Amino acid sequence: MFNTGRVRRNGYADSQLATVQERLAKAAEARQQWVETGQVVCPPKQAIPTEEQLKAMPFDLYREGIYYYGTSKYRHENDGASAPVQCMLDLMMWNATGRMALIDQPLLLMTGEISDSKYMTEEAMEKATGTAQKEMYVVPGASHIKTYYVPEYVEQERQKLVDSSPSYLFSLHTRHQNVRTSQR
Repeated sequence: MFNTGRVRRNGYADSQLATVQERLAKAAEARQQWVETGQVVCPPKQAIPTEEQLKAMPFDLYREGIYYYGTSKYRHENDGASAPVQCMLDLMMWNATGRMALIDQPLLLMTGEISDSKYMTEEAMEKATGTAQKEMYVVPGASHIKTYYVPEYVEQERQKLVDSSPSYLFSLHTRHQNVRTSQR
C-alpha cells in the first residue's frame, strides 16, 4: 500500500510536515496562473542522481525507486514522474486510506518486511474495519520496490495469492448466496 496523497502532503515518512503550507501556496499560485493564462507550471526535470547522492538519500524507497523507475529495464520512456504543480492541491487531498472502512469484502494487503513504506500498509489494515476477513502478508526480507521485480519475492507473492484465492473466493460466493437467499 502506498498512500500517494499522504506522501505528497506530508512528505515520505511524514518528513516534510513543516513545509505543507509553503507547498500548498505554490500549488495555489500555479493553479491561479493556469486559470488566468492557461500556462501549465511543471516542476523542473530531475537529473538521475549520482551514486553518492543515492547513498545520501534517507529512504530505501527513493534509492530503489530511482533504479527501478529511472535507470533499469523497467523504466518507460514516456514516464514524466511528476504532475503539473497546479495539480498538487488535488493530489495532496487524495487519501488512499480514507475509505478503507467501506471495504466489506475479503482483503489481502502485501508489504515487504523491510519496506520503509510498511507504515502505510499497517495504517490501511487498521482502518479496514468493514471486513472481518483481512490479512497483511509480509514478504520476508523484501523492501517495497523489490517486491515488484525480484523473482524470489514475486514468487512468494504469487504463491500467497494462489493459496489465498480459494478461501477468499469461497467467502465471496457464500456472501452472494446469502444475499440472494435473504432477498427472496
